[in-house]
Amino acid sequence: MNGQGLCSVTFRALPAREVLSLAAAAGLGCIEWGGDVHAPPSLGADALRALGDATRAAGLAVSSYGSYHRLGASDPAELPAVLAAAKALGAPVVRVWAGAKGAAESSAGERAAVHAATRAAAALAAREGLALSFECHPGTLTDDPEETLSLLREGPPEALGTHWQPNQYRDEAWNLACAAALAPRVRAVHVFAWSPGAAGKVVRHGLAEHAPLWRRRFAALPASAPRLLEFLPGDDPALLPREAAALASLSNPR
Repeated sequence: MNGQGLCSVTFRALPAREVLSLAAAAGLGCIEWGGDVHAPPSLGADALRALGDATRAAGLAVSSYGSYHRLGASDPAELPAVLAAAKALGAPVVRVWAGAKGAAESSAGERAAVHAATRAAAALAAREGLALSFECHPGTLTDDPEETLSLLREGPPEALGTHWQPNQYRDEAWNLACAAALAPRVRAVHVFAWSPGAAGKVVRHGLAEHAPLWRRRFAALPASAPRLLEFLPGDDPALLPREAAALASLSNPR
């Protein structure tokens, strides 16, 4: 599998088939289909299977299923439908979220609930032949690398891993240390070039502007983890070929 790909949520406003066409034209090799707009469980098994088949027919793999199921916060009864959607698509990995609060804001009881939900969900996913991978995101337990490692100990590496992405509100030394600590369990990397802006907002940049940062990050992360472009400047589809070329250059340095 060409491990350079796209998170479909990058283009939430576009139909799934248009997102697929854009990714294929840009020379990408895989897609993480988002479970909110493009591939929700409510779409149904036949439509999800057709989307997975169309992805593979276009020469791309379905690298993962980007769910919004929050372990310890979402209703556990919703998880089987999420896993069924991933299977219909042919996604081997299901992204999940670790609670609904950051590690520093979570009580001991809230952390324990996420851990218990992680154990149960990882076992259920394994029975379905799937692996779970955490969204590494501010505002969840995975905003702290030590807490993330603790969560990852709730399941074996083949059943439980984590995505990784930089935290634009932390310095680069912190991001690199986090990447290195989590590297053995990283299953995918969300790739974007952001910096903090005014009033808590972010400023989006072209990937080439952050090339030195990403070279160091990729060096700390497993080469086997798909590298998925996410949230381009202005959500502009016309920029995808440029950003895909930048990702290819960073992933395959000469």
